[in-house]
Amino acid sequence: MDRRLRVLAACLLAAALLPAANYRRLAPPPAGMYHAAFPFFANTEDRVSAEKVAAFEALAGKRVAWAYFSDNWTEGIRFPLAAALAIHGHGAVPFVRLMAWSRIEQGVPERTYTLQRIIDGVFDRELGEWADQAAALPFALLAEFGTEVNGDWFPWNGVYNGGGDCGDYGDPALADGPERFRDAYRHIIGLFRQHGAHNVTWFFHVNAESWPRAGWNRMAAYYPGDDFIDWIGVSVYGSQAPGDDWTGFAPLLDAAYPELAAVSATKPLALLEFAVAEDPRRGDKGQWIASALRALRAGRYPRLRAGCWWHEAWENDDGSVSDLRIDSSPGALAAYRAGVADPFFLPQAQVVALLPPAHARQQRLENDLIFYREAVDRITWEPAPLAGAPLSAFRVYRRPAGGGSYARVAEVPADAQAWDARGLKPGESFEYAVTAVDTEGNESEPAACAR
Repeated sequence: MDRRLRVLAACLLAAALLPAANYRRLAPPPAGMYHAAFPFFANTEDRVSAEKVAAFEALAGKRVAWAYFSDNWTEGIRFPLAAALAIHGHGAVPFVRLMAWSRIEQGVPERTYTLQRIIDGVFDRELGEWADQAAALPFALLAEFGTEVNGDWFPWNGVYNGGGDCGDYGDPALADGPERFRDAYRHIIGLFRQHGAHNVTWFFHVNAESWPRAGWNRMAAYYPGDDFIDWIGVSVYGSQAPGDDWTGFAPLLDAAYPELAAVSATKPLALLEFAVAEDPRRGDKGQWIASALRALRAGRYPRLRAGCWWHEAWENDDGSVSDLRIDSSPGALAAYRAGVADPFFLPQAQVVALLPPAHARQQRLENDLIFYREAVDRITWEPAPLAGAPLSAFRVYRRPAGGGSYARVAEVPADAQAWDARGLKPGESFEYAVTAVDTEGNESEPAACAR
């Protein structure tokens, strides 16, 4: 076997046995915000094509960093390979919403893809195959599960999955609905990590307003935790249908931002959906757009690092049309083009990879002490070139020689390049691997130690 193949095989084997790591991820820009969009992939949100992305970019006068689309489970759980390839081939990052419903219908509970059945592993085979195909992509993928979970319209919401009751699931001190969602999302991400899908950046997505407005239905109650989530996002909509009350963008986000930012002290935030319908009798859409983009540029929401316009139109039951597209009127289009023309809105995503340590080696030493002979395994490595945030530490993992699961045995500062495993018996034999950890908590793939 070629030496490069042997090294690759060793790394893949180690990766399968070591804790999860983000090998390729979307990094927040140091300044400005990513410009992104749902470019109207039909009302089912899944008819993806590069031509539709290009058409939106032509309207906007700027490219998008990512293109947003839905993966509806109406015909089973299948990886949307063609959609991911089309968006990537166009030059944007694919962003997929995992929509756990067997029929596209809001306001009704789900019977097949319930949160409890996801937690119980009923769909592990299908989700594992999805993860395998994602892992095989040679590029980054953005993903979310449980869009706008604190609203009461999608079937994965807290109301339909236990609500505020505390006695039927998990911790009796926590509301069952949010706790079930949290655990279902953790289960999905854990499964993806087991399948090596480390090129997926995970988003947690809430709505600006919680429905119902109950104490148990807080954004943070649903949060899987910083160890699972990379970005936190929010939907902020003005009027979505003719005749709705007209409210400006800033008051809506002003009300939500403190709670959103409190979900995590460190994770970057994203405006995952924002838009307003065309309704000249109620308000001026062009002014709404212009003021929204001004508020974003002004630094009013300092942790927001991305903005994604929801470019869609649909017919309502009363025959009226909700037109959220940026070209719903000449004034709306002019305001959007002028606003995003500012270099503050960035057309290119920054995807970084945290490289594993280089030249990792292990060497067996023996020390003659007063009463016995001590075996020592000396582990050495060199830091790889940085491609993202600065390093904060290296982690050393160990397993018995010949196989088994790795366990972490040490974490040392970023300026260290060696660690000694002391107090070993002469006959004991171990295999080691080393990972790098950056200041944002991301962990590299493991570097298996050569002897």
